[in-house]
Amino acid sequence: MTINHVRHSKAARDIALACLSERLPSSLGHPPSIPQGSLGMLPVYSIAKHRLEAREYHKSWRAGWRYFWLHPDRNCGAIVNILHQTLKSPKLISYSFGRAALNLNRHLNKAVDVFDDDGYVYRPRLLQLGPVRMEAIWLNTQKPDEPDQFLNLHTDQDDDAFISMAVRRYQRMKESAN
Repeated sequence: MTINHVRHSKAARDIALACLSERLPSSLGHPPSIPQGSLGMLPVYSIAKHRLEAREYHKSWRAGWRYFWLHPDRNCGAIVNILHQTLKSPKLISYSFGRAALNLNRHLNKAVDVFDDDGYVYRPRLLQLGPVRMEAIWLNTQKPDEPDQFLNLHTDQDDDAFISMAVRRYQRMKESAN
């Protein structure tokens, strides 16, 4: 597997670094301006239910960025979610500290292990389906004849099982609203 670099927003990264510098527990002993450890980022995308159902992934839109920081010596990390606003600067929407960053990193490592030898070129993304509370690492190929891959962050359902479950949840949500 080859991974293409993903574009990020310098403004969003600056917000994430400032948030980490301000909110990480002082007991971790990080410098005040840049926390020790590694900072990763996935662009967050969203997609309408009918586009997801039709497998029209190219019709998704950037919803923001998820930055994750892993402590190099401890079993903890932090996640910072930044909202993309078309005509405005990015906005901090959430911060969390604990094991969620380790879970995200574990899924990214799983993606590398599983798809390492398949010969496709991927752009890693995070597909966030807010209304049905589902998320998956999305390995986007950018080509219609090459399959996109989805690794669900909360269950073992990947690819078509993930998409089918999301569509069912959207349908149940619609039915319960009526």
